[in-house]
Amino acid sequence: MHVKLTYILIVLFQISFGQVSLLSVSSDFATATGSGGSGNPTLSYTTVAGSDRLLLFYMIVERDHKPGSAGDNWASNAPTGGSVPTVEIASTTLSHINSNWTYAYDGTDTETNADISLELMVYGTLEANIPVGVNSFSITANYNDPVSAGDDAVFGAVMFENVASMTNITNSDCSLCNSISTSAVSPDDGNNAVFSIGAAISDRTFTQGTDQTLIGAQSVSNSNGTYTDGAFSEKDGLAVGTQWRTGTILNSTSDFSISGSANTYGMLESAYRIVSTTLLPVELVEFNINNNGVSNDVSWETLSEVNNSHFEIQRSIDGFQWEVIAEVEGMGNSTNITDYFYQDLDYNCTTCYYRLKQVDFDGTSEYSNIKSVETSRAYSLTVYPTIATKRIDVKSDRFIREIELFNIGGQTVFKSGDVYTNHYFVNFNKLPSGNYFVKIQLENSFE
Repeated sequence: MHVKLTYILIVLFQISFGQVSLLSVSSDFATATGSGGSGNPTLSYTTVAGSDRLLLFYMIVERDHKPGSAGDNWASNAPTGGSVPTVEIASTTLSHINSNWTYAYDGTDTETNADISLELMVYGTLEANIPVGVNSFSITANYNDPVSAGDDAVFGAVMFENVASMTNITNSDCSLCNSISTSAVSPDDGNNAVFSIGAAISDRTFTQGTDQTLIGAQSVSNSNGTYTDGAFSEKDGLAVGTQWRTGTILNSTSDFSISGSANTYGMLESAYRIVSTTLLPVELVEFNINNNGVSNDVSWETLSEVNNSHFEIQRSIDGFQWEVIAEVEGMGNSTNITDYFYQDLDYNCTTCYYRLKQVDFDGTSEYSNIKSVETSRAYSLTVYPTIATKRIDVKSDRFIREIELFNIGGQTVFKSGDVYTNHYFVNFNKLPSGNYFVKIQLENSFE
């Protein structure tokens, strides 16, 4: 069977609004034949100069599932309980930020009985990890090659500057619809932004929503399919739209519209809040992180403070997932220089990220920019027992991201997916007796 996997060329322009700015991007397209392996794309990206940059990579994949084998052709294993693909640029592994999916079915309503599926996967990395020059994105694991001629995909990259942090704030999906909206979200002030991505199983055209700036809208027709299963056809195509907005738009939605008749198969949207590196309400003149071999020392200095209740010190192992590690009382109102210091003795990262959240007495807040520090802390890692009958116990004083079990022939027999824990049990009472290898991914290394 000839398999055609179509990748759309995305051409974006440079635009600037407020403090958060959108920088230019590069994209590429490819077609696949046979099992799809020869046509996997090479998406090259040329770094654009800027400060406090955020690099995002997104994969939007529409798959048709073979008649009589429904659920066989998901692009990733995540919808059926497995792991998401691993995406790299140069030697940097991008953080998986979010995945969502929709599907249509003829019979039982489960992911494993899908006749048509649509997945949206988003990855990213922040300034410290963005490689220099021309580099290519690659998918190194957990991405299934297409098996149907009607499969379509969009791979895109976009970069913002003046970014302190980004979080996924909402997902939406619908069927038989001509528009889609996320739940109410807000960028909080004119310096921040909301970025959203929409996808539809069709070859129609996205148009921007209310108060949005359209970044790009692409669609592709696909007439290469060979079968029709009831209401489902390989000849459906794919449409994608990306947009953003800035400014104070309280309790507003990120909405897309789309041309043509209602989509039989489904639409997806995902929205992200991007926080800018604007100055805090206090006059913050210094913010530094120093590792002394025992602790990460967090220090900052203010020239003046107005209605400053307190600071939250937040730490992250990847710059996207944050935890509050301490709260430091502010001066309230002050016109004097004030020095602050906190000693973090409980970090579990070789590259640690920190930011400050400044909170006023009325509850309003702002974030500082992000600082990172490299550490050399020794760590412990144990796997017990080495001769086991039911399970093994994996412990580390650093976060365990993923555990994979191989048999003697190098075949994967177990994969945990993203776990982010210090203690994990691997149960294998259904495996045959034999010798197995354990591969453990920590924050920045494999063991």
